[in-house]
Amino acid sequence: MDIDFLIPNPAKIHKDINIPEILRTLDFIPTHSYSTGYTKYEHPELELEFLTPELGRGKNKPYELPKLHITAQGLRYLNLLQSNVLKIKYKYMMIQLPEPAAYVLHKFIIFERRKNKSKKERDLLAAKDIGEFLLQNKTQRKKLLEIFHSLPVKWKKTIIKNINTHSEPLFDFLSKKEAS
Repeated sequence: MDIDFLIPNPAKIHKDINIPEILRTLDFIPTHSYSTGYTKYEHPELELEFLTPELGRGKNKPYELPKLHITAQGLRYLNLLQSNVLKIKYKYMMIQLPEPAAYVLHKFIIFERRKNKSKKERDLLAAKDIGEFLLQNKTQRKKLLEIFHSLPVKWKKTIIKNINTHSEPLFDFLSKKEAS
């Protein structure tokens, strides 16, 4: 069980919030990797990581977020998730989650880049299952197309190649819509 928090890039954070201190009071333990510079927060039941879209040339070290007292790992393609959010009210908070269609397209881009075989398989299975589920809903099919058509050509080619191999229904849907 892990949760990844996406910190927008550029981060527009105005208030000083000591996230490590808050997590410590909830029994999370920081685990720092000296080789990468990244810190994860582990709890017996959950692991938290902070991610941010890697822009431009990127860098081989964490993005520092001094207002939050954390660092975030920069990863490619996260701007797809950052640009397509679904806002949900939960109790007294507004929570932003990736649009399911954006999540599916993102997973079809990144799964093959994963080095860990089990994570690669999990990403592929999630993309396939959720993507094929979304095809059953007219609104979600429209959102899938809208987001797909907004992507750079190279990203679309990667998605088409991967769904051709792994999801006939998604391939039939997106490749026919791509040609028209």
